[in-house]
Amino acid sequence: MGQPEPLDHELKHIEWDGWGWGGEDTSVYLVFDPMDALAGAGRSHQPGKYNGIPCEVDRVKRLEAKWYTVRFYTDRVWRAGC
Repeated sequence: MGQPEPLDHELKHIEWDGWGWGGEDTSVYLVFDPMDALAGAGRSHQPGKYNGIPCEVDRVKRLEAKWYTVRFYTDRVWRAGC
């Protein structure tokens, strides 16, 4: 949380969990969303492209107000241009 705000309007995040086998890796990130804009995505459980996340993701899960986990598709990680 002490990091400066990203210049590219991405949400603050850190890798939370990951698993894989045979070169097929899946990553989950813990995300802080100060505006709670991911609330709808957390309720819908639908894949999609959401503001503040650089590419389409498999699932957004709400943990509590302003805190989410975001699961990327296999072999995708949080980086510009995924």
